[in-house]
Amino acid sequence: MDTHKNSADEFNRYIEQTKQIRELSAPRVSNLSDENDYRKCLLENFAAIGELAEDNNRILARHCFPLLLSDEPLDQDTIAIWSDFCRKLFDAATISHADGVLLYRLGKRMLREAERTDDNALRMRALNFIIASTYHLTYMRFRSANVLDYREEGWAAVNTMTGLLEENRFDSLPDNAKYYLIRETAFNLRLFLACIFDDKEKEAWRSKKILSGMLDFLRLVSDPLFQKKIPLEIDWDANRTWVLEYIASLTDDNNAAGFDEPGLEEIYRCAAEMKEAFRFIEPDSPAIEAIVKELPLHFKRNEYLTGRCDIHDYKGELRGIFDSFEDFDFSQDMPTVVMNDIREYLLLVGEKGMDEADKAFLARVYARLIDYVHLAPKDNLFGYLLVDASSALTLFVDVPGAISFEDMCQSIIASFHPSTYIHGLSVASLARCLAHHLIRKDPALFLGVLGLADVEEIRANAERIEDFVYHAALCHDFGKLLVAEPIMNYGRDLME
Repeated sequence: MDTHKNSADEFNRYIEQTKQIRELSAPRVSNLSDENDYRKCLLENFAAIGELAEDNNRILARHCFPLLLSDEPLDQDTIAIWSDFCRKLFDAATISHADGVLLYRLGKRMLREAERTDDNALRMRALNFIIASTYHLTYMRFRSANVLDYREEGWAAVNTMTGLLEENRFDSLPDNAKYYLIRETAFNLRLFLACIFDDKEKEAWRSKKILSGMLDFLRLVSDPLFQKKIPLEIDWDANRTWVLEYIASLTDDNNAAGFDEPGLEEIYRCAAEMKEAFRFIEPDSPAIEAIVKELPLHFKRNEYLTGRCDIHDYKGELRGIFDSFEDFDFSQDMPTVVMNDIREYLLLVGEKGMDEADKAFLARVYARLIDYVHLAPKDNLFGYLLVDASSALTLFVDVPGAISFEDMCQSIIASFHPSTYIHGLSVASLARCLAHHLIRKDPALFLGVLGLADVEEIRANAERIEDFVYHAALCHDFGKLLVAEPIMNYGRDLME
């Protein structure tokens, strides 16, 4: 028992130290006087990070990896401690996130144990950890073999969990597991539509299956005979309303999932029903208040996608939603609806083109995004802040006179990972210096750069070349933003 208590205490220390590491890796510039002060702060912080990371790695090596990498049976105390650790690695209530890859590996190990013992309660718990981790790692939107694997692993976990709704399997579950399954099914189905697929046509089957599954689930939770199977107290009307909201949100990102006309009509019908149902729900918690704020966006988007309003009305609604948060304190977390609103607008403008009103609006949006990334706290919500920032960059539309793509990337890197920002400036200065001397020593090395065809042209355009080299070097780590969460987790050694 002492050993297990020690494990629990050390895992709690791992979580707290991971949060400290996140904060130390991105110090607030407002507390620093000049560049030298900034460099000194970074050096001191990274020395502290090194000590915390060493202790974190020792914790994992002692209490986690031996069992994680073995096929030994897990005792009930270990399962309980790991489950608590996993909930802290990804807290669904606050969507705060500490370490997606570690959560994924722990979930997979517990699933193996559940399969060995045929324990449905443990199976559901492990599946939920796998779904949470693979969703987060997939939603970061970078492309690699691992991400495709995570996507399929998460999708398989969702299907396994929804399979537990089959009558015989559901009836065999304990009451608390039934309750948990009802609470999580629609949410988990929704999550895996949020991952942007590379090929709409290729992935259309998945979108149809998710919509079909959610409509089936909606009918199930509306069935009085099914409701009687769970003696625990459940507000079935509220549960049904949440499912309607999840369905209405399936067309996020300008119908990125590629629903066809019949699918869009079905989703619009649910959006209209959702709008009516929420009239009778009091926003008595932050979670419900956040959903209520999303309702106008969900409804108007589905109106637009089904041809019930034109693009000017839709843009006007999107601008109005953003303007309603004009006085929001960006030292707090960005409301989900604001980032969703911005993404919808960028997708719309990228597809349909810009007018003057769009340009003025996007200039304001970019300025507020910069405020957000610099003022928002870099705590255990780090991964979600990065998703917001990187999605804005992925969808960036250039607006003359507003902040440029390069400056936006520089500003975000400076906020999230100051050491990379300073590294970029150093590399750019060195590259310019090298280019300056190489042009004078061996100008033929630059034939073809900027379309220059001979040595005399190269010498005449030396300043342009040096400037080009400087900015190219300045941009060389921009791609790091899309993979920053796993590779910047200094609290442990890198995994896959």
